[in-house]
Amino acid sequence: MKGGVGAVVVVLLVATVFYFTFASQTSGVEKGARIVLWHTYADKEKEVFLKIVESYRKMSGVEIDVQQQDYSSAVSKFIAHASAGNPPDILRVPNDRLGELASKGYLEPLNQFIYPGLLSHYYPEAIKAMEYNGELYALPASIDCLMLIYNKDLFDINGLEYPSENWSLEKVVDTAKKLTTADYFGFVFPAQISYWYFPFMLGFGGKIFDENGMPEVNSYEAVRAATYIVNLMKGEKVMPDTPVDELKMLTMFQQQKAAMIVCGPWKIPEIKDAGVNFGMCPLPYIGETGKRVSPLVGYKGYAISKDSKHKFEAFKLIAYLTGAEALVRFCIPTNTMPANKMALENSTLANLAVVKAVKEQFKYGTMFPTAPLMIVVGEKVSDALAKIVQGEDAQKAMDEAQALIMKEMG
Repeated sequence: MKGGVGAVVVVLLVATVFYFTFASQTSGVEKGARIVLWHTYADKEKEVFLKIVESYRKMSGVEIDVQQQDYSSAVSKFIAHASAGNPPDILRVPNDRLGELASKGYLEPLNQFIYPGLLSHYYPEAIKAMEYNGELYALPASIDCLMLIYNKDLFDINGLEYPSENWSLEKVVDTAKKLTTADYFGFVFPAQISYWYFPFMLGFGGKIFDENGMPEVNSYEAVRAATYIVNLMKGEKVMPDTPVDELKMLTMFQQQKAAMIVCGPWKIPEIKDAGVNFGMCPLPYIGETGKRVSPLVGYKGYAISKDSKHKFEAFKLIAYLTGAEALVRFCIPTNTMPANKMALENSTLANLAVVKAVKEQFKYGTMFPTAPLMIVVGEKVSDALAKIVQGEDAQKAMDEAQALIMKEMG
């Protein structure tokens, strides 16, 4: 206990020294800085986040203009504002779009601001996810990934054991068959969307990019994975034969018309609100390859615009937002897995069922690539999957996707 208290004291002293060091380096306009912060939270997350920002505002005296943005369009909007010379100081950014922004010169490298010991507070994988070409461009706040979520009541009614991390994909499908009827489906996920397809592609031994950073979406393994998941719809019939999106999948689960889904922690509040008796576990391994269905692990954090006139103040703010104290306040009510390891020293947060589940799945995941073209790869693969669902030859569709991606690369 004494050692733990000592560690906390050291951390607080370092943080205090850091804060006043930067405060002493700034004067004039920096002291009266107005920081524009774009976030992409909604509902409960937004409510909690605003309270945390308000706490910092009162503590620091810094004026903060907090602006909510739509998650799906925030990065594109940031690019438009950055191109016009009027971006926000801070952007909440997912790591799969980080390389795109950094490669275009829109973000400020953070290495110059890092004080001793700061990066050790975060998961090493989270820091790596926020790097591009050896430079750190954001501080990580949260971790999320897809996992297997199942309806306990449907399993109980049918006298079936619950899924576990020891299950194979073959066992998941076999169990799904027993849970599928004319009106109910055993296993549901958006088969035509690349984000849900990539975990299976990785499990079958495929790669999104090869060792040289070149896309590899038309490999034998990639085509095998696409063929397999479409067969779950058309052959095994454990999924609807008409593709579902995330909203439809969630609705089916809430209405108890889907026994197992592949979903992320961000939908847990809605599942709870619907009163579903659910469980969570890591996605299965594939008996054919011995590899795991490996979800893309996404990291979201805060980056600073290259054009910000208040970079010191902006960095102090994002260091606070990704610190243990702020993340404990944020993650407990929102059921979020923090990227800061020290936050998990809080027993309440560490023992949340969702946090435990993400932590278990996280060890079998694959980091979401930060390559600048990741958004293009995802779009072209989704287009190919939609064609395969409609009956087009899988190899042909993936060859076309590969060619289009290579064309984008120039």
